[in-house]
Amino acid sequence: MVNCGLKKVLLPVDKSENSFRAVKFAGNFLRNFRVENITLFYVMAGGYLSEHMKNLDFRAELIKNSEIITKIKKKHVEENIMPFLSEYEGVLKKAGITGLIEKKLRKEIRGIR
Repeated sequence: MVNCGLKKVLLPVDKSENSFRAVKFAGNFLRNFRVENITLFYVMAGGYLSEHMKNLDFRAELIKNSEIITKIKKKHVEENIMPFLSEYEGVLKKAGITGLIEKKLRKEIRGIR
Protein backbone atom coordinates (compact mmCIF):
# COMPACT_ATOMS: atom_id res chain seq x y z
CA MET A 1 0.00 0.00 0.00
CA VAL A 2 1.33 3.44 -0.96
CA ASN A 3 1.27 6.36 1.46
CA CYS A 4 1.05 9.34 -0.89
CA GLY A 5 -0.86 11.89 1.20
CA LEU A 6 -4.16 11.07 -0.49
CA LYS A 7 -6.32 10.94 2.64
CA LYS A 8 -9.75 12.07 1.47
CA VAL A 9 -11.53 11.48 -1.83
CA LEU A 10 -14.79 13.04 -3.00
CA LEU A 11 -16.51 10.81 -5.53
CA PRO A 12 -19.53 12.46 -7.20
CA VAL A 13 -22.05 9.85 -8.29
CA ASP A 14 -25.45 9.37 -9.83
CA LYS A 15 -27.49 6.31 -10.73
CA SER A 16 -26.02 5.88 -14.23
CA GLU A 17 -24.03 2.97 -15.60
CA ASN A 18 -21.10 5.34 -16.18
CA SER A 19 -21.14 6.32 -12.53
CA PHE A 20 -21.18 2.66 -11.49
CA ARG A 21 -18.14 2.01 -13.68
CA ALA A 22 -16.39 5.06 -12.21
CA VAL A 23 -16.96 3.74 -8.67
CA LYS A 24 -15.53 0.36 -9.67
CA PHE A 25 -12.51 2.07 -11.22
CA ALA A 26 -12.02 4.29 -8.15
CA GLY A 27 -12.17 1.27 -5.85
CA ASN A 28 -9.59 -0.64 -7.87
CA PHE A 29 -7.33 2.40 -8.14
CA LEU A 30 -7.64 3.67 -4.56
CA ARG A 31 -7.11 0.31 -2.88
CA ASN A 32 -3.40 0.81 -3.57
CA PHE A 33 -3.31 3.95 -1.41
CA ARG A 34 -3.91 4.69 2.26
CA VAL A 35 -7.19 6.53 1.82
CA GLU A 36 -8.81 7.40 5.15
CA ASN A 37 -12.11 8.67 3.81
CA ILE A 38 -14.12 8.35 0.60
CA THR A 39 -17.31 10.38 0.26
CA LEU A 40 -19.93 9.26 -2.24
CA PHE A 41 -21.62 12.55 -3.13
CA TYR A 42 -25.00 12.78 -4.85
CA VAL A 43 -26.90 15.94 -5.79
CA MET A 44 -30.64 15.34 -5.70
CA ALA A 45 -32.46 17.57 -8.16
CA GLY A 46 -36.15 18.34 -7.84
CA GLY A 47 -37.32 16.05 -10.65
CA TYR A 48 -38.75 13.59 -8.17
CA LEU A 49 -41.31 16.25 -7.22
CA SER A 50 -42.68 16.71 -10.74
CA GLU A 51 -45.56 14.27 -10.28
CA HIS A 52 -46.60 16.10 -7.11
CA MET A 53 -46.27 19.65 -8.44
CA LYS A 54 -49.59 19.62 -10.28
CA ASN A 55 -51.30 19.11 -6.92
CA LEU A 56 -49.57 22.03 -5.22
CA ASP A 57 -50.33 25.71 -5.49
CA PHE A 58 -47.40 27.41 -3.81
CA ARG A 59 -44.47 29.73 -3.64
CA ALA A 60 -41.18 27.96 -3.12
CA GLU A 61 -40.32 29.72 0.11
CA LEU A 62 -43.65 28.78 1.66
CA ILE A 63 -43.36 25.04 1.11
CA LYS A 64 -39.68 24.18 1.27
CA ASN A 65 -40.00 22.95 4.84
CA SER A 66 -43.58 21.75 4.60
CA GLU A 67 -44.48 18.36 5.97
CA ILE A 68 -45.57 16.98 2.59
CA ILE A 69 -42.35 18.02 0.81
CA THR A 70 -40.29 16.61 3.67
CA LYS A 71 -42.13 13.28 3.42
CA ILE A 72 -41.75 13.16 -0.37
CA LYS A 73 -38.00 13.86 -0.11
CA LYS A 74 -37.52 11.27 2.62
CA LYS A 75 -39.38 8.58 0.67
CA HIS A 76 -37.43 9.37 -2.50
CA VAL A 77 -34.09 9.18 -0.66
CA GLU A 78 -34.98 5.90 1.05
CA GLU A 79 -36.37 4.20 -2.06
CA ASN A 80 -34.28 5.60 -4.91
CA ILE A 81 -30.99 7.01 -3.66
CA MET A 82 -29.77 5.11 -0.60
CA PRO A 83 -30.02 1.69 -2.32
CA PHE A 84 -27.59 2.61 -5.11
CA LEU A 85 -25.29 4.52 -2.74
CA SER A 86 -25.15 1.41 -0.54
CA GLU A 87 -24.43 -0.68 -3.64
CA TYR A 88 -21.56 1.67 -4.53
CA GLU A 89 -20.25 1.41 -0.96
CA GLY A 90 -20.26 -2.38 -1.36
CA VAL A 91 -18.33 -2.10 -4.63
CA LEU A 92 -15.64 -0.03 -2.89
CA LYS A 93 -15.41 -2.45 0.04
CA LYS A 94 -15.23 -5.42 -2.32
CA ALA A 95 -12.34 -3.70 -4.11
CA GLY A 96 -10.47 -3.61 -0.80
CA ILE A 97 -11.15 -0.09 0.48
CA THR A 98 -10.77 -0.18 4.26
CA GLY A 99 -11.19 3.49 5.12
CA LEU A 100 -14.38 5.26 6.07
CA ILE A 101 -16.95 5.46 3.26
CA GLU A 102 -19.52 8.20 3.71
CA LYS A 103 -22.70 8.84 1.72
CA LYS A 104 -23.72 12.47 1.38
CA LEU A 105 -26.64 14.12 -0.38
CA ARG A 106 -27.27 17.66 -1.43
CA LYS A 107 -30.86 18.48 -2.18
CA GLU A 108 -31.48 21.02 -4.91
CA ILE A 109 -34.94 22.08 -6.00
CA ARG A 110 -35.35 25.21 -8.09
CA GLY A 111 -35.28 27.91 -5.46
CA ILE A 112 -35.36 25.34 -2.63
CA ARG A 113 -32.38 23.88 -0.78
